[in-house]
Amino acid sequence: MISNTYTVSDVIEIITSYINDDPYLTNIEVVGEVADLKTRGEHAYFSLMDENSRLSCVWFGRGRYVKFKDGDMVKVLGSVRVYKKRGSITFYVEEVSHLRQKGMFIKNFEMLFMKLNNMGIFTREKNVLPELPRKIGIIASIDSAALRDILKTLRERAPLTEPYIFHAQVQGENAPDSLEKAIKKALNFELDALIISRGGGSSDDLWAFNDEKVINTVLDVVINHKIPVISGVGHAIDNVILDIIADYPVHTPTAAAELIAKKQQEFIEKLHSNLSRIYLQAQSIIEIEALNLKRKMERLIPLISRSIIQNENAIERSFNTIGKKAPESVEEKEEALMKPFKSILKTFEVKLKEEKVHLGTAITNIVKDSFKNIERKKIYLDSRIDLIRKLSPKAVMERGFLIALKEGKLVKSINELNVGEKLELILKDGKARVIVDGIQPNS
Repeated sequence: MISNTYTVSDVIEIITSYINDDPYLTNIEVVGEVADLKTRGEHAYFSLMDENSRLSCVWFGRGRYVKFKDGDMVKVLGSVRVYKKRGSITFYVEEVSHLRQKGMFIKNFEMLFMKLNNMGIFTREKNVLPELPRKIGIIASIDSAALRDILKTLRERAPLTEPYIFHAQVQGENAPDSLEKAIKKALNFELDALIISRGGGSSDDLWAFNDEKVINTVLDVVINHKIPVISGVGHAIDNVILDIIADYPVHTPTAAAELIAKKQQEFIEKLHSNLSRIYLQAQSIIEIEALNLKRKMERLIPLISRSIIQNENAIERSFNTIGKKAPESVEEKEEALMKPFKSILKTFEVKLKEEKVHLGTAITNIVKDSFKNIERKKIYLDSRIDLIRKLSPKAVMERGFLIALKEGKLVKSINELNVGEKLELILKDGKARVIVDGIQPNS
């Protein structure tokens, strides 16, 4: 009975013997589109693609002679062999010749690019991030490093952010449909901005971000819904159409989050400046109102004094008139004297009451208006001060953050640090001195 149990090496040897000895796989020509071309020293590594498959290729000793690029259609001469250490099939190239036709991916890219250009999409007015972007949608694979980097950056540098995560496949055959579904789902939320992200990859890995279905969905977001879109696809060389139509194209997911953080920081700094100005203006208004009240009181006092003096003079004139017209007899004099005196006294009392009421009303209104104005300014000032306290560095430290100082200056980046340097850490309840033991950049 033949045993059906083999070692890995046994299986690879069997496959190798079949492939290496197959004349149909030796000295053959293969036509395809170049993708993921890389040169390392004397060697060139790339893939050949068609609509359905991909073939890994290596061209040993000819890396310096490479004259083709990703997207070119070429014909290669060589043989299929098994790379035993990995058990992978590789096409070992001996010669390469160019073909005049363009590759499928390049054709599709150029057709969509021209279509969008003719529609005027590339010259449209871009959406601008709001002064304080808080509700941020994130289109990404739920278990990706790209999503982790975005959330970490927002958590550390943009604490006012409310992230909304929408899972999507970002490569493969189902990626366009998945991205379209996730983007449309994000429209159900009143977002301040939408980040579309993934890590780096090969040109065909990133092809979903050139898909016409995905591009049209993003255009609906930026044109009809006016939501700023940040393209945070992790690549540095290849361009995708998503970058061109996005309001803010950046090269990494982390950079997308840093854009939100920068906008928030600018708003907080502006708010602090405005509140400081409001506080000074409120103080000035209170001082002016107090001075106005004092001046009004100073103007009222002379008016009251003049009124009293005028009444005294009127009484004196009345008494002089009575003396001249009084009868000769004592009884008549007394009666004649008392009658006008009572009338004058009554008039004086009425006049005095009117002046008292007028003065009281004037003072009450002045004081009431002044206190109302001061109270309004105080309530507004208290609300601004409370907001400053909530957004102050101390409030942020209450949530577990700290401030690092080097020689009394704020440390903003690891690029400012060296191993062995002394730092002063400011926490919510005190300070601590530490020595830098090591530096670890963000991955």
